[in-house]
Amino acid sequence: MATGKPQRRHHYVPEFYLKRWQLGGDRLLEFSRPVPNRPDVRYRWVSPKQTGYVDKLYYLDHLPEHLRNGYEDRFFTPVDMKASRVLDRFERGNFETDSAQRSSWARFIMSLTFRTPETIQAIRRELERDIFNPTRESERSYRRRRRPHDPRTLRAALEQERNDDDLNHVALQVSTGLADSQKIGERLINTVWGFRHMPLNAPALLTSDRPLVWAFSMDDPQFHIVLPTGPKTLFWAARTPRMVSTLQNTEGAHLVRFMNEHVTRRAVQYVWGASLRQQQYVQQFMGVDPEHTIPDTLIEQRWAMLKRRERRARR
Repeated sequence: MATGKPQRRHHYVPEFYLKRWQLGGDRLLEFSRPVPNRPDVRYRWVSPKQTGYVDKLYYLDHLPEHLRNGYEDRFFTPVDMKASRVLDRFERGNFETDSAQRSSWARFIMSLTFRTPETIQAIRRELERDIFNPTRESERSYRRRRRPHDPRTLRAALEQERNDDDLNHVALQVSTGLADSQKIGERLINTVWGFRHMPLNAPALLTSDRPLVWAFSMDDPQFHIVLPTGPKTLFWAARTPRMVSTLQNTEGAHLVRFMNEHVTRRAVQYVWGASLRQQQYVQQFMGVDPEHTIPDTLIEQRWAMLKRRERRARR
């Protein structure tokens, strides 16, 4: 930034993406549920800068000052800037992309999944469960080596050495590692991509803090990803000709209804739109089905892989 001050308002739903829902002004419509597990949904008109963020979400206070904002400065901001240019091309009807542009867009797609507060917390919970719940074998080994002044159990010893700053740091390492996974990214890059403009008579697309519809594993013939990119546009990716044909040819209004249902039902805190006419719909469906998703499974698989590597390194 020109001021040299670090950006500490960290958008897990980027501003350039939310700007697409600004219609006729500099505001979009934010729906939120301020009190968890309460049915009332509130709305307000906000700028993209005022929503979809958590202060210091990727900030690490325990590091030297020039490194504290490293994940935002060196990873998420460049990811968003490059993806913004690719989306501009798509909207202008230029869908020819080179390898660098496909890589940039794939990385952005993955980042939408793995940069959220809920995902980072889920990774941290996996860390805590792995570190602070030692196996019986580890406890027996600790008791054999324990000195009189040491804590009575290995779990107590680990808790005594607990460092939340380190836990946050590792959680961010795993999160960005997943978003930047070469294996997952290459497979996504090599799928068939498309971009659709919805007909004028179709309802407007909504988006949310879980905007990506990811269906089936990447090995499944029915695998597909769909992302609303504005009230009247969406991006899709698929593997097989049959699924490609479905995403290309499904009637526009039907596809919008499918997308709005999924992004609204799976929302955690926010849904965004461009019209108050959608308030009743959001009120009815927001956050009612935050199901276990394919990306959630990827986090578990990634963590299992890291633990296998650690076990091999100990041998």
